[in-house]
Amino acid sequence: VLAQEGYLVCAIEQRGFGERITDQVSNNQNSCRHLAFDYMMHGKILLGERLFDAMTVISWLQQRDDLVPGIVGNTGHSGGGTTALYLAALDDRITTSVVGGYFCDYYDSILGMSHCECNYVPGLLPLGDVADVGTLITPQPLRFINGEVDPIFPIEGVQKAYKVVERAYSLAGASDACSLHIHPDGHRYDLAAAIEWFKAWL
Repeated sequence: VLAQEGYLVCAIEQRGFGERITDQVSNNQNSCRHLAFDYMMHGKILLGERLFDAMTVISWLQQRDDLVPGIVGNTGHSGGGTTALYLAALDDRITTSVVGGYFCDYYDSILGMSHCECNYVPGLLPLGDVADVGTLITPQPLRFINGEVDPIFPIEGVQKAYKVVERAYSLAGASDACSLHIHPDGHRYDLAAAIEWFKAWL
């Protein structure tokens, strides 16, 4: 659908999904569990490897001659939303981001219920929560998309974390570049809300 809107789209198959699932997942709830633990045993984390892949793709895209130079949109949902958030915080080549189905205070979500192992970053909490990661993106345009009745990313935790990011953008004089879109459903992506944001900022 994004391609039909005129965007050149590169959809990354993240490690632990699709053809990148390891053989040891047949009786695991989460497809990336074995892979996440394997990386941990080697002093790495799965999220870090996914971010490496995404950054490598951006480097490749910037070598193409069919793109507008310096303009890169970034989006993902759920596990893809995790990658999208951290990518925006760590790579200043990103122009604007839409983070779907992930952004939520850690104690209300990934530390409050069962979640996939790819969500966890060892040593992060002494430095900050998910909201603090979000503030690192200031003043880059950033939209969060969350479901009002998402059972694994409760809306109360979403709103709590968003207030922190919203304040950071306000202090930076960039209030219009930060948005929380709440749709009435559960754990799903709102493509129309993402397209609306990209049309405004790309």
